[in-house]
Formats: sequence, C-alpha cells, structure tokens
Amino acid sequence: MKTFFRMFFVFFAAFTVSFAVLAADPKFDKDDISSIREYAENGSPEAQYYLALHYENEKNMEEAARWYRKSAEQNDLDAQYKLGLCYDKGEGVKQDHAEAVKWYQKAADRGIVEAQIALGACYENGKGVEKSISEAVKWYRMAADRKNPEAQYKLGYCYETYGEIRSDDKAAIWYRRAAELGSAEAQYKLGRFYETGKGVEKSVTDAVHWYAKAAAQGILDAAVKLGRYYESGAEGLPRDMAAAIKWYRKAAELGSAEAQAKVEQYAGKQRQEESVRKVEKSGEKMIITFSNGLKLVLIKVEAGTFVMSKKDGDNQYDEIPHQVTLKRDFYIGQTEVTQAQWKAVMGTKPWYFNGDYFPVEKVSWNDAMAFCDRLNVMGKTPGWRFTLPTETQWEYAARGGKKSKGYKYSGSDNIDEVAWYEGNSSGKTHPVGKKKANELGLYDMSGNVPEWCLDNWQDRSDKLTAEFTRGNDQSFYGPRPYPCRGGDRLSSASFCRSAYRRSVYYTSDWLPGFRLALVPESY
Repeated sequence: MKTFFRMFFVFFAAFTVSFAVLAADPKFDKDDISSIREYAENGSPEAQYYLALHYENEKNMEEAARWYRKSAEQNDLDAQYKLGLCYDKGEGVKQDHAEAVKWYQKAADRGIVEAQIALGACYENGKGVEKSISEAVKWYRMAADRKNPEAQYKLGYCYETYGEIRSDDKAAIWYRRAAELGSAEAQYKLGRFYETGKGVEKSVTDAVHWYAKAAAQGILDAAVKLGRYYESGAEGLPRDMAAAIKWYRKAAELGSAEAQAKVEQYAGKQRQEESVRKVEKSGEKMIITFSNGLKLVLIKVEAGTFVMSKKDGDNQYDEIPHQVTLKRDFYIGQTEVTQAQWKAVMGTKPWYFNGDYFPVEKVSWNDAMAFCDRLNVMGKTPGWRFTLPTETQWEYAARGGKKSKGYKYSGSDNIDEVAWYEGNSSGKTHPVGKKKANELGLYDMSGNVPEWCLDNWQDRSDKLTAEFTRGNDQSFYGPRPYPCRGGDRLSSASFCRSAYRRSVYYTSDWLPGFRLALVPESY
C-alpha cells in the first residue's frame, strides 16, 4: 500500500509540473493556430492572447474579447490593454468606459505605453472616470518620457489648450519633441507656433520648414499654407511660383478645392506665359517653338485658283466641281496637331490612342477652337492669328496648292502611299508624318483622323465660293454642323479623297482631330 501511494504521489507531482510548464511556459508554434488553440485551452495566457489576436484579425470580435479576458485575468499586460480597447470601442462586448478604464489602469500601472496614452485620453475626456486634466497629463507624461511621439503630441495639446495648466512654452517643447520623432500633427502645430510666435520666437523660415514636413506626410492645411506662403512671399522667403504650385497640387490631391482652383489658375497662366518660347518664320515655314523644345511647323500656301470638288470617279452628290480663287497666302500645319502639342497648350488628355507624336483625337470643334484661342495668347504673331482652316483652304492645301499634280488623294493616286485608312491602319491612329507628304510637304491630309474646318456646313460644295463661308449658325434642326475633311483610320479609300466632305455636329468628340492654320489678322 505504501508503495502504491508513493508511486501515486510521484505521478501526480510529475503531472502537476508538466501542466504548469504547459500553461506558464508554452512552446506552441505561433504560426500554427491549432497549436495556439491547444495551449490556450490548457490555460496558457500567452497562447490565449495570440488566439484572441487571431480572432481579431478574422473580425470575430466576440471570440477575440473572450480570449483577451482569459489572458488578461492571468495578468497578461498586452491582453489587459486590448480588453480595455474592446470595452472602450464596444467591440465584442457591450461598450463600458468604466470597465475600459479598469483594464487600461492595470496595463498602464505596469508600463504599457499604449495603455498609459489611452488612460490619459479617458481622464482628458471624462470617459469612465471623472475628467481630470492633471491626471491626463500624468499618464501622457509617463508615455512621453519613453519617447512616444503620440503622447508627446497630446502633452503639447494639453499645455496649449487647457487653462488650468496652459503654457505655450511647454506646449512648444512637447510639440518639438513629437515633431522630431516624426509626428505629422506635431509638425503642423510647431509650424503654427513659429508662424504666430506662440511659445517660440516668430520665424517664417522655421514655420515653412515644419509645414513642409507635415505636408509631406499628408497634412492638408500645411500644404495649403505652404502654397500661400510661396505664392505671396514673406520676410526671409522669396516668392516662388513653382514651389507654390507644387504645394497647391499636393493640397489638391489631399482634397482641397481651394488648392485645386489655384492649380488650374496658375497652370493655365503658366501655359499662356511660358509654353510658347517663340514663333518665327523660316523660309516657307512658320515655326512655333514651345518652352520644352517641342516644335509645331506650318507650311506656307501661296494664294491661287483651283477646281474644288474636282471629278475623280467617286464624287458624292454634294461634291459639285467649281472654281475657287484664294486671294491671300496662309499657313497650314505640316501635320495634324499632335498629342504632345495639345498637352503643351491645353494640358488635357482627351484621346484614346496614346503617343506624343500621335494626332490628337476625340476633340470637339469647340475644343479645337479653344486650342487656337489659347495659342493666340501664348504665341501672339503680329498681323497673323491662329485658327482652323476653311474648307476651301483645306482642300486647296490638300491638293498641293500651286504645286498640285491633280492627285485623287492628298499627294498620290495610291492611297497606301499617303494615308492610314481601313485597309492598313489596323483600326488605330498612327504617329504623324510616317506616310508620303503631298506636293506642299503636308502629311496625313488623307486618313488617320478627320480634321475640323472653320466654316459652317454647306450642303453643296459649290456654295463654298469664298475663302470663308459662315452663314446662319442655326439650322432648321438646331445648331449647324461643321465640316470634317480627309477621312480617317476607319474610312474606306473613297472617303479619304481630297474632295470628300462630311458634316459633324460641333459638340461631337467621336473621332475628330484638326490641323492648325495661320491667317492674316484682317482675314
């Protein structure tokens, strides 16, 4: 019998030690949930905490709170803080600020910084305890002394805000400490202090320094203030529009309507003032040079007489051959306006197919005219103005002007030599200037994109007897459409003839692009 009891007690002692080791000194695999659950169910507070974290990540807050409680009741500090959070937010348990304070207090007393900050916030706001700024400051200070930037910021806020302890000097000290540790909110506050001279000597340069750090971390008000500073300039800070636009753009990205308006205002002004470096004549060409080095070339077209809608075997009912005399020289774009040129003037991207040297497309007649109007401001050329070509100017240039050889298409009787159309385009637009030029050195007047003209649409081409036909802007069915010439990437060969005409309503942005014209100002 004694032997039996001796063996029983040895076995019991071994079992107790083994259980204690299992509970108090777990060796579970933290990446294996089944291992965590086994140890948690056997009483390991660490495993219980990890199991709670697992449920929290799975958004099962009821189970998370249950396991946080089990772990917290065994004095796991992190679990006590987490359980406090659950009660504070009402996640997995009924919201109870007093219960939150209880668990925060346990963790805070034992040095958990997050719990100290949370407990300080409870005292500051009177949640679950009687409001006490001095108690809030006490707990924030404990965390702040351990170099926690959130606690340092909160201390600064308390010293700035609450009358019974208010001290701008102390607020500035704690904002600086938090700012130097990377707190964006503290960086913004410190910038405000330097701007106004609160708690520190007033300094615009120091204010801008801290605003810049805060703005870089996404503080909207800091970005707006930087934009204003650089826009107007200040003592020790010269006016810098590039920097102003940079920070207004940042503020706009963060949602500031004021900043977005500023970006649009100055982007338009900058394009008007800076985009065109010069407009100069070079032989038979007029060359626009943009500030980025990009060029737009226009070719001189000498005045002359030609047969418009000349018979070519495919004439439509509205193509009535007749003689037209153009009495004044003009210039016309060597190519269709490209996407790079459009961006330099308008700053938008309306097209479907992308490429700097692809023609701009999907622009309405109004859009094309807006481009011309803006270019007239940017690159004012005495005695001349930018506009769209009239139908007669367009067809005269497409046929080669005085150098015309009478081709059916612009520059050839073989459409594949001069045009991107349904037979070779693969349904896409192509970079300008890759096909053969016509007699004047103009590219892509057949195919690629249809090109807007200036005039109102006339239902018969023989009504186009002058260089410019405007007529009544209203048709019987509403606003009169405008002509598009030259065919496009989806057109049959017949629709790419120099004589072919089509009408498109001015609001349409279906396929059209355009080619620039430069005409006498009195025109």
